[in-house]
Amino acid sequence: MPFWRNAHIMLANKSSKDFNDITATVITSTTEYPEAQTGYFTTFYHKGMTEYGRDWAFCNYKGAGWFLGVVQSCRLEHYCEGNEHFYIDGNETPQINGTGTEDYYLGCFWPNIRYNTPFAGCVNDVRLLSGGDPNAYLKVFNKDYLVPATYYRFHLEMPIPFYSSMDAFIQHGAESNIQSEYASLAYLYIKNTPVLHEVDFMDVGSPASLSAHAYQSSGTLKKEKLTANYEGNYLYTNITASGFYHRAGETTFTVSIPKENAGIRLRRRTDQGSGPQSAAVYVNGKFAGNWVDPQTNKTLRWFDSEFDIPESLTRNQNSLQIKLVIKNKNAFNDFNYRVLAYNYAD
Repeated sequence: MPFWRNAHIMLANKSSKDFNDITATVITSTTEYPEAQTGYFTTFYHKGMTEYGRDWAFCNYKGAGWFLGVVQSCRLEHYCEGNEHFYIDGNETPQINGTGTEDYYLGCFWPNIRYNTPFAGCVNDVRLLSGGDPNAYLKVFNKDYLVPATYYRFHLEMPIPFYSSMDAFIQHGAESNIQSEYASLAYLYIKNTPVLHEVDFMDVGSPASLSAHAYQSSGTLKKEKLTANYEGNYLYTNITASGFYHRAGETTFTVSIPKENAGIRLRRRTDQGSGPQSAAVYVNGKFAGNWVDPQTNKTLRWFDSEFDIPESLTRNQNSLQIKLVIKNKNAFNDFNYRVLAYNYAD
């Protein structure tokens, strides 16, 4: 927790109960962290009733930094099967998409008894505290949820970096369909200035946009208009777009970038319902890696796939010619491309 001028640390007891024999140790270091280059430790607090159809927000932040963890309490109705949905750097697909609140907090089952580890824990068995029957957890008893279930998860072993924004949510119930009283406190290191910016955009459904980016593709192309949904918080939002489904071959296009950059990220809107997708990526004739999307979802079909191009292939370039050598037939598809550049100075 870096500081540059002063620090004030206080432990406050806001309950009516007295606590004795409390000790604390504060360790400081003389290691220098330049203020202009270091994230500032901060928290985001959110409390209230959940809303049907809308995930609970841990934080919405524009800038760069690290997401470090969260403490959450849930009261009045059950909270199980609520997946965490973390949207990083403006991606409309949650890059972190969990399998349940109990799993995000490493409980791995529900209801949770008391447990604690350095990285995750649950404070007491809330069903026993509320007087409920611990053997009847498949039934809903309102009295079981009067005492908050309180969890914590600290990403000390795997902090989550972001470069332009962090929008961290969690469902309440399997489809954010449980009305409960929630409170959460998220922990982050932040820098108010984003270091990743969108610098070009190509709409594959627009002939003018294709022409402006010199888009070409060999082999047979099938153009299709698709109305579909993203996973996560946009579950009920229909989005319509047109794109191409490629029959192997090569696809090339040119994108504009700032000459001063520290690498480029390509983001492609794709239909993940068509099956696993794979293409070899060449940048100005040089091999940059394989763009692989192994997942398939035939129900929630929109997916934002990303591919990072290293600075060694992008530095001092005003534009990039991208060539995709498609490796699987009838699966690889594209509906738009967003081009994002990392700031060189950061």
